[in-house]
Amino acid sequence: SKLVRPIEGALPGGDTREMAWVLLCASILATADLVPSMGPGVEARAPAVVDGGDRFLPPAASTAQPVMTHATSTAPPAHATGVQAPSSVLETVDAPPSDALFSSSHVTRRLVQINLSPGADLQTEVTNANPGDEFVLADGTYTGSGTSQSGSNMLYVNKDITIRALTPGQAILDGQNARRVIYIASGTVVLDGLKITNGLASGGGGVFVYSGEVTITSCSIYQNTADSGQGGGMYIDPSSTSMQVTVTNSDISGNTAQYNGGGAYIYKGTVTFDSVTISGNTAGGSGGGVYTYGGTSTFTLCQISSNTATGSGKTVYIQG
Repeated sequence: SKLVRPIEGALPGGDTREMAWVLLCASILATADLVPSMGPGVEARAPAVVDGGDRFLPPAASTAQPVMTHATSTAPPAHATGVQAPSSVLETVDAPPSDALFSSSHVTRRLVQINLSPGADLQTEVTNANPGDEFVLADGTYTGSGTSQSGSNMLYVNKDITIRALTPGQAILDGQNARRVIYIASGTVVLDGLKITNGLASGGGGVFVYSGEVTITSCSIYQNTADSGQGGGMYIDPSSTSMQVTVTNSDISGNTAQYNGGGAYIYKGTVTFDSVTISGNTAGGSGGGVYTYGGTSTFTLCQISSNTATGSGKTVYIQG
């Protein structure tokens, strides 16, 4: 057979028998009507074949579509008070082809939704979460001593995470007038349907954004204080000017800053406010509603009214 003809010099010493045996085995694998079981949600690729010229041909690329499988944990880990057993979704996504004889054409990753209720240690849960996890907060008020990273914060976030209210407007994150509510250090972060209140910090009493891609939607940021700096409700200070912060369908009200930006202080970055109400905020310096120092800020369909400032710009102050 041409598949097993000797190939001179293929192995040291001119021994061609072992190479012939390898080619024979490859031929059997290529023609056998056998596909190994790869488990649920995983597809086996076709084996390599050998043509008449003793060349291995790569298998055809898989055209299979991703498969979504829903599953719940059969043995959920124990959780602290206020934490329900997480539900999980198995998402199968395409993976790059491999040169192996048999390989998976997909990889599977687990996305987890964690349901919390008042009494849960939100900081511990977020710290232990995997990037991409989503927290759903039941109605009620959430407090906590948080962490001293980057100041005193109820919640410090440095990964991709979503935190949303089960009922929009009914989950309250309360800094108890003792600490900032949320500090976002990095990651793609989504805050949805939350009330953020009673935060206290030198700057950004309610929310401080240092880095990341941040989306705040349907949230109320109110009655927070920057007692020795800027941005009573929010301080947006991305580490890179390319970072983006988007606030939509929200309100920023009743916040106070000792200096500039009673409602929000924008230092740099690309910031978009869409359908946001900014009212009743107070600045000891300038920009009762909003103070923009740099970056690119866009306001669309916003209502900015009834803000006060000791200095210039009771509504909005734009520097530079």
